[in-house]
Amino acid sequence: MKRVIAQARKELTQVFAIVSQSFSLCTAANSASALWPGNFVFGNRLPVVVQDLDRTPLSRKYIDALNASLTFHLKPLPFQNAARGVSGS
Repeated sequence: MKRVIAQARKELTQVFAIVSQSFSLCTAANSASALWPGNFVFGNRLPVVVQDLDRTPLSRKYIDALNASLTFHLKPLPFQNAARGVSGS
C-alpha cells in the first residue's frame, strides 16, 4: 500500500509540474502577442508637447527621433500665459 501511495504522489507531482509549465508557457505567449507591433491599442500620431530646455545637440537629436516616429506627433508648445488664461495686454 505504501508503494501505491508513493507512486500516486509521484504522478500527481508530475501532473502539477506539467500544468504549471503549460500555464507559464501560455502566459509568455499571451504577453508576446500583446506586445506584437500590429496589436497597438494606442494608435498613431499621438500629439506630444516637448519643451527643450537643454538645447544641446543630443536633446535635439532625441526630439528629432520622437518626431520621426509613427507613434508620436510633436505639437508646438503653447504660449505659457495663454495656457493659464492671462491675456497679453
